[in-house]
Amino acid sequence: MQAGRGESGIFQTIVGVLDDARGALRNNYERLRKLQDSAATEVDKAAMLYDSEDKAEAERMDNTYPEAGA
Repeated sequence: MQAGRGESGIFQTIVGVLDDARGALRNNYERLRKLQDSAATEVDKAAMLYDSEDKAEAERMDNTYPEAGA
């Protein structure tokens, strides 16, 4: 199968467009990866905060009950 000069020009144009699209997608995926990493860090911080708050609240509530045998 042989391609004429015009057909190879179309092929090169298509390859160029696809390369541009791939580059744009690569940039978008990298941006999404960074956003996901940042979001994961914030979710971890929130989970640790809630965990420490829950423990502090449980301790506070425990201290409201009289000692056993008192």
